[in-house]
Amino acid sequence: MTMRTVVGMAQTQSRLLTVRIAVALTLALLISPTANALVIDGRDWRQVSETVGVSWSQVAGACKENTGVCKGSIGNVLFDGWTWASVDDIRVLFDRLIFPQTVEFPTLDSSWGEFFGGNIDALIDESMFVNTYHHSPGIAEGVYGLSRSLYLDGDGTAHPLRPYLENYFLEGAGDSASLLSFAGKEATADWMGVWLYKSAFLVPEPNSFSLILASFAALLIVARNRRRGSLLSVASAR
Repeated sequence: MTMRTVVGMAQTQSRLLTVRIAVALTLALLISPTANALVIDGRDWRQVSETVGVSWSQVAGACKENTGVCKGSIGNVLFDGWTWASVDDIRVLFDRLIFPQTVEFPTLDSSWGEFFGGNIDALIDESMFVNTYHHSPGIAEGVYGLSRSLYLDGDGTAHPLRPYLENYFLEGAGDSASLLSFAGKEATADWMGVWLYKSAFLVPEPNSFSLILASFAALLIVARNRRRGSLLSVASAR
C-alpha cells in the first residue's frame, strides 16, 4: 500500500465522519418532537387545552382575522408560529375525525349526534384532544375552542364561533359535535381555548439556521484537525 493510498483513505474516513455528524445534527434541528394533538391533512393541531382562559378579542390582537397567522403571546401563552383556525378549517377537521369516509359537516350549521353513528369519545383523550371541560362526577367532558370566524345574526351583530366536541358519560345521553356554537368577543373561561394549527412540515426558525451554520463551521474545523492528525501519524510511521 503506497503512502498516497494511506493518506487518501485517512482523508476519506474524515470526510465520511463529517458528513454523518452533519446529517445527524441537521435532522435533530429540523425534526423536533411535538406535544400537540394530532396531524390531519398536513396540519399539526395544537392542544386546545393549552390556550384556555383567553377571549376572542385577545386572540384577534395576536392573530390576523383574515389569514389567522399569529405572532407574539397572550400572557404566558405563546401564539407565535401558529395559525388561528377558521370554522371551515375545523369543519374539515371534524369531517376527518368523526366520519373519515363521508362528509357530515357540509355547511356551517352542521352538527353531529351519536345517534347518527360513530363515536367521538375516543377523540377526547390524551393521545388526541385533551378535554378543556370535565363535569364531575362522571357526567360529561368536552373540547371547546374559539375559531377566528364570526357569525352575523339577523341584527348584523357579529358573534365568534366556538366549535366543540362533547362526550356524555350518562346512559342514554349521546356524544355531540357542532360548528354553530357562539361565544362573546370578550368572554373568557377556563374551559374554553383556541383552535390552532401549523404546518406539519417544520421550517427552521432563523436562530436554528444560525445554529446549523455555526455547527457546520465547527465540523469543518474538527475535520481539518483530524486530517492533519492523520497525515502526521502517517508521516511519523515512515
